[in-house]
Amino acid sequence: MSVPENSSEDSDRIGLSIVVPVGREEETVGELVRSVETNLPPELFSKVQLVLVSEKKLSSRSADPLLRVENSTVAGRHPNRKRNEGFSRAEYEIVAVLDDDVKVSRSWFETIHDWYHRRGYRGILTGPSSLDYRDTFRQKMASAVFRHPFTSLRKTEINKKLTAVGHLDVAFCNCVIPLSVYRSLGELDELSHFHVDDTIFFNRVASAGVSIFNHPGLKVAHRRRDFFLSFYLQLFRQKFYLGRNLVNHPELFKRDWIVWTSLTSVIWIGLILALGGIGLLLLLLGGYLAAAWLANVFFKNLKAHDFLAPPFVLIANVGSLAALYLGVIAALAGRIRVSAPKSRGRRR
Repeated sequence: MSVPENSSEDSDRIGLSIVVPVGREEETVGELVRSVETNLPPELFSKVQLVLVSEKKLSSRSADPLLRVENSTVAGRHPNRKRNEGFSRAEYEIVAVLDDDVKVSRSWFETIHDWYHRRGYRGILTGPSSLDYRDTFRQKMASAVFRHPFTSLRKTEINKKLTAVGHLDVAFCNCVIPLSVYRSLGELDELSHFHVDDTIFFNRVASAGVSIFNHPGLKVAHRRRDFFLSFYLQLFRQKFYLGRNLVNHPELFKRDWIVWTSLTSVIWIGLILALGGIGLLLLLLGGYLAAAWLANVFFKNLKAHDFLAPPFVLIANVGSLAALYLGVIAALAGRIRVSAPKSRGRRR
């Protein structure tokens, strides 16, 4: 099947397919649709096909003549089943994959056009979640902690450099995958756990010799859980499953990455011991927050969420470390239970 690239009216305008697996409320999906409508540059794109795939029927529409919203349904919750359905409906060679709680920027569109059309490149792109999803203190605070340089996360979430990255530093929440690459590698795994499905695919990508690049222009806003408690619960849950995946899928993680993770763990443990334990840590945290509050009172130009971030980054890293090792322990315990021989009972 031939895949249309450019408009017959203007060779500089291209077509783009966007695939979004939907699992959240339609109001959130509507914000994604509006961000596409608002930022879509008509001088660069002849048509954008937005494929929303959900378990239930959606009613999302667009009044923009350049944007065609397609609502599709599939049975099953697994996001890769929805992504496979979206790829089967894609009409253009360039296919962007997004989460349903993402909002795109004009720079996002411009980067896709420049990279794939003007440069003629056919690799995979990812980019940072560097924009604030909502202009509220709780969202800004969550973003400040999430994007802090000392927070242990995928580096592409905050990467502001154009650079090649490995399969561990790209996720389905914001990436561009040429349709020809997807077809050459086969469908996405619909049986793997949600927290490792992207790593499995991009490991296949890297093994096939396809380049993956982080581009700072491919920036989006990705909704975080509101700060404080729900944000940390989400963060710790991600780290818990990372620990499980280290045991269950060791082939996906390079030795130097594991060494670096272990070294980071030792540094944080050493920092806690140097501070004299949790009691002193809480005392220092209280003192820092008091000083931050006073500074914000006297210096109005300070951004409170950035100034308050460092101690909460410390909490995030200590908690993430604990969640990571709990995940490792849980996976090892599960393996022991599975491999333990069944009791034959006493013969009569």
